[in-house]
Amino acid sequence: MATTIKESFTAFASNVNITDRQETVVTNCKSNVGAKIKATLKLYNDEARVIGSWDRDTLVRYLSEGDVDVMVVLNYGANKGWDSADGTSQVLQRFKAILDEAYPTTPCSIDRHCVTMKLSEFRLDVVPAFSMTTGGYEIPDTRRKEWIKTDPVSFAERMTRINKAMDKDFIPLVKMVKAW
Repeated sequence: MATTIKESFTAFASNVNITDRQETVVTNCKSNVGAKIKATLKLYNDEARVIGSWDRDTLVRYLSEGDVDVMVVLNYGANKGWDSADGTSQVLQRFKAILDEAYPTTPCSIDRHCVTMKLSEFRLDVVPAFSMTTGGYEIPDTRRKEWIKTDPVSFAERMTRINKAMDKDFIPLVKMVKAW
């Protein structure tokens, strides 16, 4: 039993960490979904990457209460027809069709920026994106009917720097607050 604040903090933090099995499931899911989309659409550097709370290491073990985000970066030259107001919906419809065909028993729906797959253990949000030459990415926003700039990779890197500066206590604190 923990006897100090630091020991209690460490014990609680370890109780909300992702398990090895969950990590394997998410990694396999990301690879499989990326491969299914890549089989139909040309990707930028074959890139499908996990972003969001998974990438920032702030996702808690209770996956059923959260989601995992996978960004699939499209090759702009091969897919630039979607770089328009109507393209924001069209790209999501295409992603959904690919995922519906590949996973016919998995419920899929189109959300504002992604296609959401309801898997047995968690929701998977599959986000189409274009890489920007100036850095970052653009993702579709179906409400505003435009592509919006985002940079989840830089955000995750900033979180890592903050965590390091705070003696590696910041990310566990974020996870504990989310679990609470």
